[in-house]
Amino acid sequence: MTDEAKWKRRLERERAARKQAEELLEQKSLELWEANEALKSFSEDLQRTVDVRSVDLAQALEKEMEANKAKSEFVSMISHEMRTPLNAIIGFSEVLTNEDRNANLSKDQSQHYLENILTSSKGLLSLINDILDMAKIEAGKLELETLEFDHAKLIRQLLDTHTIAARNKNLALNVDIDEQVPSMLVGDPNRLAQVINNLMSNAIKFTDQGSVSLSISMDKKLDSGDFILLYAVQDQGIGMNLAVMETLFTPFTQADNSMSRKYGGTGLGLTISRQLCEAMGGKIWVESSEGKGSTFFFKVRYSPAQQEVECPQAAQNKRENRLKGYYLLLVEDDLINQELAKYLIESEGAKLDIASNGFEAVDCVSKNQYHLVLMDLQMPVCDGYSATLKIRESFDPQQLAIVAMTANAAIDVKARCLEVGMTDFLTKPFVLEDLLQKIEEHSLKTSIGNDESFAKPKSDTKNMIDANAALTALHGNRHLYCRILMQFQRCCEDGVYALDQKRIEKDEMNSLRLIYTVKRLAGAIGAKNLESLLNDLEAAIQTKCESDIDRLIEEYSSVLASVNAEISGIDLSEI
Repeated sequence: MTDEAKWKRRLERERAARKQAEELLEQKSLELWEANEALKSFSEDLQRTVDVRSVDLAQALEKEMEANKAKSEFVSMISHEMRTPLNAIIGFSEVLTNEDRNANLSKDQSQHYLENILTSSKGLLSLINDILDMAKIEAGKLELETLEFDHAKLIRQLLDTHTIAARNKNLALNVDIDEQVPSMLVGDPNRLAQVINNLMSNAIKFTDQGSVSLSISMDKKLDSGDFILLYAVQDQGIGMNLAVMETLFTPFTQADNSMSRKYGGTGLGLTISRQLCEAMGGKIWVESSEGKGSTFFFKVRYSPAQQEVECPQAAQNKRENRLKGYYLLLVEDDLINQELAKYLIESEGAKLDIASNGFEAVDCVSKNQYHLVLMDLQMPVCDGYSATLKIRESFDPQQLAIVAMTANAAIDVKARCLEVGMTDFLTKPFVLEDLLQKIEEHSLKTSIGNDESFAKPKSDTKNMIDANAALTALHGNRHLYCRILMQFQRCCEDGVYALDQKRIEKDEMNSLRLIYTVKRLAGAIGAKNLESLLNDLEAAIQTKCESDIDRLIEEYSSVLASVNAEISGIDLSEI
């Protein structure tokens, strides 16, 4: 090959290489540009996302701050709302219990003060119920009952509740129930009453002149047989603007702080009402104009009832001595609650035995034939759950009904009551009608040995034990009284009830429990001096008063020995 040919060939290779390099450079440049564009787009998207998230975060923080502020204001308002009725309850109670202060009070004044205490107590209870309901709503544990109830009667009772408040403000109170609305329904009467009471109270509160009206109509009949009722509560009060209506059903809010100061209230009622209406298959809304009044509407779904309405005369007869012929057992450790239940039940014609703990309840049930047992849950020695389990070993629910009575209305507590064999559940505090309905619903209509011929106790001439008083408190149950005496004597002789300074210092908690047990037994056997002494000793231990503790322990040992000696001299066969 000539030099010229070699040169040309070399030149062609260089041109081809240069072209390939240029193409590669162009390709890489394009890829770099595309990568830069993608990075730029990603950066812009990321910035937009950051901006959106920043706005969302700022809004969330603002809402959280507003919510915290609302809750702080709510706590402050709740404190005021609770202290107001408490002030009235404590103040009027002090007046009525202070002999120097109440000496010049007339009967009408005393009655008026008692009515104020009752009104304030109901208001405080309503507030506590609202707070507990709100807690249940936030925890998702709102509960409903399904009962057959007299709707027409319930509405009449609710109107009666608000009549005085309306009359005090010279307001007309109207009701209009459509003929298509059934008298008997299946639903939750208590929750319905809660919604209506809240709306009626608000309507009266915010209306200074004119009227407040409740109307009820048939909204829709469903193919399933259920139906929906429409309720409307209309007032001629101050009304609301759109901004207020938008926050009306929001928790912990009112129109503004001045509304709370002027009219009172917590702002919980409407929030709870909304949740209740939705839980009952309906909804709630409001129509209003500022200065022209408001109308609150809500719907509730019901099922038809089978029961006929009770005639008025039968209802009237039922209200008088409704428990005549009943024989009941109350298991309750609190003396005040014992006294209240005893008065309520015996005033309706029933015979009542009282047990102070689960052990006594089991013993009473084994010796007597009761229609029903009212069982407290939290008691010393033996609680209501354990007592029920023991009773159910001998009596099934068809033989003996047991109704739980407790201040704890939590769902898990109710579930546990049913699990151990209780028949139903009554929440404290309760009104007389609730108690009577539970007793009538669950009491067994069996024939009982209503023997009133209890043996008369011997006349007691000694000072340590008042057997007459003890047997009266036990309603003549001499078998139980003898068992308590024998148990007390046995424990004394075995040294179970012995107390000294070293024992108290070593285990104060168990010493206090022992004192509580001996005190309760002392009261049960009629040893009032011993019971009073133990009250003083208990207080001295709790206040760490060493000198009083030493003195009272010496007195306790002496009095305990005297009581035990007196029991030894009692012929139990003659009691």
